[in-house]
Amino acid sequence: IAIQNASRYENERRQGERVLALADVNRRISSALELDELLETIAQSAANLTGVRFASFWIADEQRQTVTFHRGSDAAIAATMPQSMFPYDQGGVGWVARHRVAFIVDDLATDVRIVHKEWFAAQGLRAFAAYPVISGAEVVAVLLLSDSQPLRFAPDTQGMIELFTAQAAVAIQNARLYREATRRRDIAEALALLGRELTETLDVARIE
Repeated sequence: IAIQNASRYENERRQGERVLALADVNRRISSALELDELLETIAQSAANLTGVRFASFWIADEQRQTVTFHRGSDAAIAATMPQSMFPYDQGGVGWVARHRVAFIVDDLATDVRIVHKEWFAAQGLRAFAAYPVISGAEVVAVLLLSDSQPLRFAPDTQGMIELFTAQAAVAIQNARLYREATRRRDIAEALALLGRELTETLDVARIE
């Protein structure tokens, strides 16, 4: 009975941590439009709640067909990364961006699709699981979870990962909409200023 109670308590504690983490990310998404901060929060939450050593987000550019490292859960690991951009189909994140499906590797040293194997080994990272972040019909990012051991997540943890990717999709789309709105506002203000100057002066040389 004591063991069962302890197990039940641990499960409830972990579930409480998950709920709090998701609530924090949702609060940030609804109150902020700074993409760097949001993705770093989601990456750290994903690393903490899945128990992996390193979680990172790679932003996809469908037009250029590239994925670029954006934020990670460990700044020290991120600082040593040998390559911050991959074309589609290159490396694990590029493969996921191209095929739009999860990519799980138990031994990075043996998979021909993985590049920079020496870097992973130096960081003590032997396996990873990469997931596409999709908004509508578009891949907007890739979530990469890396660890020293093969990653086999329980159904409840897998559900959390799906929620993290959904939150990331919302954050990225909100940030894009905000940037576009800001760009349009800046253009409108510049045109309005130019219009005022044109109507307020009769100096031909100034107009030209």
